[in-house]
Amino acid sequence: METRKYIILGNGIAGYSAAKEIRKTDKEGSILIISRESYLTYFRIQLTHLIAKDIDDKVFMSPEDWYEKNSIEVLLKENIKSFHPEERRVVLEDGREFQGEKILLATGASSFIPPIQGVDKKNIFAIRNLDDVKAFDEALKTAEKVTVIGGGLLGLEAAYSIHESGKPVQVVESFSHLLGRQLDTEEGHRLEDRLKEMGMTIYCSHNTQEFLGEDKVEGIRLDNGEEIKTDLVLLSTGIRPNIGLFKESALEVNRGLVVDESLRTSVDQVYAAGDVAEIHGVCLGLWTAGMETGKIAGHNMANPQDLKTYETPKNFTELSIGDIEIFSVGQNKDEGQILTEEEEDRRVRIFLEGDKIVGGILVGNTKAKGKLKKLVFNGANLTEVKEIFPNLS
Repeated sequence: METRKYIILGNGIAGYSAAKEIRKTDKEGSILIISRESYLTYFRIQLTHLIAKDIDDKVFMSPEDWYEKNSIEVLLKENIKSFHPEERRVVLEDGREFQGEKILLATGASSFIPPIQGVDKKNIFAIRNLDDVKAFDEALKTAEKVTVIGGGLLGLEAAYSIHESGKPVQVVESFSHLLGRQLDTEEGHRLEDRLKEMGMTIYCSHNTQEFLGEDKVEGIRLDNGEEIKTDLVLLSTGIRPNIGLFKESALEVNRGLVVDESLRTSVDQVYAAGDVAEIHGVCLGLWTAGMETGKIAGHNMANPQDLKTYETPKNFTELSIGDIEIFSVGQNKDEGQILTEEEEDRRVRIFLEGDKIVGGILVGNTKAKGKLKKLVFNGANLTEVKEIFPNLS
């Protein structure tokens, strides 16, 4: 059995950030990253933008020689057979075993595949890694009509990339409007209208009941009985933490791997970060959270005498497709007081509970997003809000 000072399972942004942070303090301690992926760490948040486009080295976080210069050993395309947390022992499928003084579990998440009848037919995809993009692009070449299931941020980014490729695309969303977590009903419908003007077909307030066809998908039956034709489907229906390896272990597992604010699991010297980690009952599933939790976990592994803690972030979202620019922060719901400011190059919507701002949306020119974010995060009152956006009504 081989030993390393630090072993990191997973080479997504959390694992990469942890290794980078460890090296800031510990210049000599051996670091081993084990990943089932075929590639070094890349910008996963760019995957939907890469549909139907050339993939070059700009997608990678660092060149290959960065790992060599920092004495970081990486094993790619390796499946883990078992993990024994109390012994900090990792067993690979080929029988090799590694033991670490400290372990970081950064195994990420997988696409959630909804249990819809016919979901296992050919030409139904979910995109979570570079290989998924390549496989989808290959099918896209001969597709005549493409459907995206899910009208959230990633679903709309993917739909726009498909639209840009010249293929007809339709979006099916179960919520009453697009970006249901980020926008109120009015703004959601405005966004829908703009996408329709581009040439997309949008079905809101509809669940997918069945994928039609024999061996390969040929259509979709919606929950109202309507059938729509399609020969390629992209599922954008969320993610689930990769916890299968840990369910029967001594680690505390809920929806994800349960950790404290220092990213420590229930087993000594075993940490977790990124999409697989659950903090205060929440699995964050955000790129920025993966980066930050990875950095903090890496720091704490190398500096146990100076533990840092992670503060759960407040949500904000940006959509940028074509000439559509939308920034959303906080709770943007239909109830409560809603104020609007219309200007030539932007629209502002402010959401209040009593006299306090709880959410906001910028459409068009989003240069004021930093100011809006600060107002929401600080719970500013209406007077303070109107100092920044004086024409609200």
